[in-house]
Amino acid sequence: MGEHFVAGIDIGSTTAKAVVLKSGKVFCSHIDKTGSNPASAGQKVLEKAMSGAGHSTAELEYTVVTGYGRVSAAYANKTVTEITCH
Repeated sequence: MGEHFVAGIDIGSTTAKAVVLKSGKVFCSHIDKTGSNPASAGQKVLEKAMSGAGHSTAELEYTVVTGYGRVSAAYANKTVTEITCH
């Protein structure tokens, strides 16, 4: 059975967080300041999480984004409000 990677990203007003699951278990994560470009911040934390674990974002099967910057995440398969996430 192959590896299955999915990601969740929270792009907040001050920090962006990414967590990647591998076959249903936490595999890697990264957190950084959002800065002035929420879309870029979300993508960067995801790239840093995956590259730090020796993998590429191209291996992701599905990505969900939430938070303040979710509307700017064109790379997301799905966006979800913070209230729905809770």
